[in-house]
Order: sequence, then C-alpha cells, then structure tokens
Amino acid sequence: MQSDMDSSKGPTPMPNSRNAYRGFLPSNLPSKMDQPRPSNRHLSKHILVAFDKFKGAHPACQAGEVLAGVLRRCQKKWPLDLCPLANGGEGFAEVLTSAADVTLHRVRVTGPRRKRVTAKYGLVRVDHIPRSAWSILDFPDLPANAQIAIVEMAQASGLALLEEDLHDPWHASTSGTGPGHSRCCQ
Repeated sequence: MQSDMDSSKGPTPMPNSRNAYRGFLPSNLPSKMDQPRPSNRHLSKHILVAFDKFKGAHPACQAGEVLAGVLRRCQKKWPLDLCPLANGGEGFAEVLTSAADVTLHRVRVTGPRRKRVTAKYGLVRVDHIPRSAWSILDFPDLPANAQIAIVEMAQASGLALLEEDLHDPWHASTSGTGPGHSRCCQ
C-alpha cells in the first residue's frame, strides 16, 4: 500500500491548490492571487438582513430588527434591507403579512391539546401581492380587491404552543385548525 506522502514524489497537493485541479480547469483561468485587490475605501456596502426565527427566542421580524438597529448605529451610510424568512412553520403568517404590509387578525381556536388558544391569520388584497410572486402562484384570476387568507397551521396546532414536556404528537390534535380558521373565509 502506498502512502499519501511518497518521499520520491513530494507531498500530495491540497484540494485548494491550483495544481490539484490541473487538467480540470482551463489553463488561462486567472487565480484570485493574480487579481488586484480593490480598496475598501471606495466600496459601498448594501446589507441584506434575512433571518428565520430564533426558535424559542425571537420571531424572524424581531430578530432582523435587532440586527438592523445595531448595523444602523454602527454604519449609518450603508443601505439596509430587511427580509424576514420563514420555512412554512412558525412565523410563516407573520413574515408573509409583513411583506405585504397587512395586519394579522386574531381568532380563538382549539389548540393541539384541545385547549383554546389565540391564532393569527392575515388577509392580503390581491393588488398588494407583487406580480413576481403572483406569477408563481397557481390561483385563478381574481379581482384586484379580492383577499387571500394567509393561514399558518402552527398558530393553531403547532407543538410550540405546548410546554416542552407536552411535545407528544401522538396526543396532539390538528382539529382546531380548519374550523377556527374558517372564520377568515367569511
């Protein structure tokens, strides 16, 4: 068996070495070492703050606002955009309604352990949804003043509504999601 370090051939090149990729890359491809480094004095920064929730601590919008506040104090000249994220679970309705500049409505529903909880949903007018987003949605043509409900199942049935020792999906229920959120369709 031959070792990686054969004394007659020298050390095996590291993967980040240009020699390691010889034959795979064009020979005229410039390396980062060949390019002059730009001076940071003339570069403007544009900051995008895009957080998902910090589970158990801060929702995405709040976490983004905290960092944005710090950045605004430290670098007043840098343009800054907030773009809260959601993966479809907790925080989904809040992120989508904040993007469309809509307030959340509250409704009492049956929670995951059949106790009453307050869930939120948003109603967004069709004309508030950007064309780029509307083009990927598979909705029928609707009048501009029609509203679309943004319902987050985790608001009514999510395990995050329960104390940690009650996180048992075998004893949890989603029965409150439909009836409770049907009010947003009226």
